[in-house]
Amino acid sequence: MEQAGSILVVDDDPDIRETITYFLQSSGYEVHEAEDGQSCRALVAAGSFDLAILDLKLPGEDGISLCRHLRETTQMGVIILTGSGDEIDRVVGLEVGADDYVSKPFQPRELLARVRSVLRRVAPTGDGGGADPFAETRPAAGLQEFAGRAAQGGAPERVLLSVLFTDIVDSTQVATQMGDAAWTELLAAHHDVVRKAIAAGGGLEVKTLGDGFLAAFEGPGRALRSARAIIEGVEDLNIQVRAGMHTGECEIRDDDLAGIAVHLAARIAGLAGAGEILVTSTVRDLVLGSDFNFQDRGESDLKGLPGPWQVFAVEGP
Repeated sequence: MEQAGSILVVDDDPDIRETITYFLQSSGYEVHEAEDGQSCRALVAAGSFDLAILDLKLPGEDGISLCRHLRETTQMGVIILTGSGDEIDRVVGLEVGADDYVSKPFQPRELLARVRSVLRRVAPTGDGGGADPFAETRPAAGLQEFAGRAAQGGAPERVLLSVLFTDIVDSTQVATQMGDAAWTELLAAHHDVVRKAIAAGGGLEVKTLGDGFLAAFEGPGRALRSARAIIEGVEDLNIQVRAGMHTGECEIRDDDLAGIAVHLAARIAGLAGAGEILVTSTVRDLVLGSDFNFQDRGESDLKGLPGPWQVFAVEGP
């Protein structure tokens, strides 16, 4: 079988490593194993890999620290494994630059679909080949220029932005039920809907994480309308999307965003149900008098953030 790519599996559970290795080797991949951060670093220093599959809770150096190291020193893709009892920490994944995540326990064909999707982006000559259906289509202006406009000529390193986070509801189950080819096609169609809505609202796509999007806007009204367009736009795809949003000061790091506003948008999105847009009281206050209505959802404690935070569901227009 033709080799499809080189993958490094990093997990302290030998049974999980063996299962992943067997399945990926059966699918044509060259697979290497590491049980912790130290052995992972040694293998990376000695060889070249297209993709790393990292357990989030490794002994010693954890998967987040290791992901950050790989992002700073290599061009390989990264998929994070999270435990079934853990909150799927997309915020952390966004901050350190992971390409996707898989929640344990997982179906092998779901992992394979996500592996192929990431490799299409980071190793276009490997598995799948051809044009990348998930290639980013950001506006000509990068994040620095976008932030500079939002800062009205001031220093763009820290700037007030409306941050929107969206993702597909129950994406793991959907991917497992559909299989590799159909899921890949659906994800490409979803990405197209999201990107068109972001562009129509004058926003900027900051990054993607699997089926999740992080976008920035100069004002909350534009972000809310884009979120509504995304939710309505995916209805024809027979999937549902949820969204979370906050307006606050963001830190610009090259082509990335950081800060509490990013944390809040992702955490608020995690509270949303199918087809819902949840926002903070800040967003509600900023758009008072507009055609948006809000339903008070009460206060929520958000992991890793001082709180509680008042949460509102958007109704209309």
